[in-house]
Amino acid sequence: MNILKILNQNNIAIDDLSAIPTNLEEIFLKVVGDSNTSDNQIS
Repeated sequence: MNILKILNQNNIAIDDLSAIPTNLEEIFLKVVGDSNTSDNQIS
């Protein structure tokens, strides 16, 4: 899955995320936002 790949690339442990599910969306949006920024810079 791309989501797991992105999390792993950003050194985010999946086990840690499961411990704080209320922050999962916030973390995911931050990771996606960072990824989108990187993609835009490369393009």
